Amino acid sequence: MFPDPAVFTGEITDGKDMSPKFEPWVLHVHDKLQMNHDHFKTGAARTAYVFTRLSGDVMDHINFYRAGDPNYFKTLDSVLNALREIYDNPNRQENARISFCELRQDTKTLFPQFFSEFIRLARYLQFPEIVLIEDLKEKVLPHMQKVLSEFSEDFNTLTKLKDRLICLGNQQRNYFASRQKANIETEATKKTPASKTGSQFKPKVNTTLV
Repeated sequence: MFPDPAVFTGEITDGKDMSPKFEPWVLHVHDKLQMNHDHFKTGAARTAYVFTRLSGDVMDHINFYRAGDPNYFKTLDSVLNALREIYDNPNRQENARISFCELRQDTKTLFPQFFSEFIRLARYLQFPEIVLIEDLKEKVLPHMQKVLSEFSEDFNTLTKLKDRLICLGNQQRNYFASRQKANIETEATKKTPASKTGSQFKPKVNTTLV
C-alpha cells in the first residue's frame, strides 16, 4: 500500500513556508491515487479520499463551497484547483527563474548532484534545449568550462553535453584521488626511520692492551 500524503492544513510552521508545502503535497496525492488506483476507481472515491487529507482552515475553505451543495466538487482537479487559488505560491515561477540564474556548480558539489537541480529548474521554466546547452556550459566549474572550450566536439544535445561533463567530473575525482594517495605514501616514507645498517653502526673495538 502506497503511503498516504501528510494532512494538508495550510499552516505556516516556520514563519516562512507551509508544512507540507502545497505543490509537493499535490504530487504525493497524485502518486497515492495512481499507485492504489484499484481502491479509487471513481471520481467520487478520489475526491472523498482527498477530503480525508485536509484539515483546519483548508477544510473550512472546502466546506464553504460544499455548504450549499455537498456534491459541489465532482472531480479531484476541481478540489485541487480550489485549493490552488489560495495556497499555491504566486511567485513560484519568478523564484525558480531567480534560482536558475544564480545556480552555479561549486567545488563541493559533484556534477550529477548539480545537474539534477539544473534540470529540475529548467523543466519547470520550460527553457528550450538550445538555451540549456549554453547555460549549462556557463554554470559548471571553471576548469570544466576551459576543457569544453578546447573540444572540437559539437554538443548539439543536452544529453551529449551532460555525458561529457560526467566523464570530466569522474576524471577529476580520479586525478585528485591518485594525488592524495601519492601524498599519503610520500608522507609515510618520510616518517619511516632509517635502517640501522652499514657503516653508521660499526662494532666498538676494545683497544685496551691485555
